[in-house]
Amino acid sequence: MKQPETWLILEMEHGIQRLCRVGLQYRPTTPSDQKERARAWAVAINPAGAWKSTLDTPRFRGIFRAMAAEFVEFPTPADFLKYTRLPSHQRQEVKELPAPEMSEEQVRRSSLARERFLRKVGEMRGPLRRPAMGAVGDCENNPEA
Repeated sequence: MKQPETWLILEMEHGIQRLCRVGLQYRPTTPSDQKERARAWAVAINPAGAWKSTLDTPRFRGIFRAMAAEFVEFPTPADFLKYTRLPSHQRQEVKELPAPEMSEEQVRRSSLARERFLRKVGEMRGPLRRPAMGAVGDCENNPEA
């Protein structure tokens, strides 16, 4: 098994310290326990060195922020991995499709459909009514409030 790189261990230390500061249950309490836990996490999540410092450091920090906000008990490396899915350099880039081109007839029909829709919504709402006069929040004297 390939040993984790120094940057990965340091990121795990930084993240574990963040989790400890928010007071999660079952957190490591001493700095030496936190360092040991960080090293164990780095070994556990290090699949043959698949992480890249420049790509994954910001992701890891975001994951630890999210975990600090969502967890009550101290998480495990498996919990951390659920947030990562794939290292960013292994993900396929999703390319945005260009906007479809519309013919003049499609634009005309779309505009007519939009106008019909807005007219129908206006009919469903009915005329706007003003609330009866009375104190704000006074439901007894203002039945429409």
